[in-house]
Amino acid sequence: MSWNFKSGKISLNSKKTCTVDEVIDELKNKYNLDISTLSEIVNDVLIKHFTEHKMQLEDIKKKYANVNNIDEILQNIVKIYKEKQE
Repeated sequence: MSWNFKSGKISLNSKKTCTVDEVIDELKNKYNLDISTLSEIVNDVLIKHFTEHKMQLEDIKKKYANVNNIDEILQNIVKIYKEKQE
């Protein structure tokens, strides 16, 4: 849910969202990964990839190449994001 403040009128958008915290909560116990690292990955995917369109998933995969199971983590983040959008 979000607010629309354009044109002097305030309206509520019922667009479904997916927050970084929601994804972290779902994945933090699944992977043996530091929360700060997981947070950075999720932030890059949700904000920089889906919202700002500044990074591609391949760029994120290269950035975190040293993280075990990075492919699986990225797939799960995308899956959670898409589920929340339905």
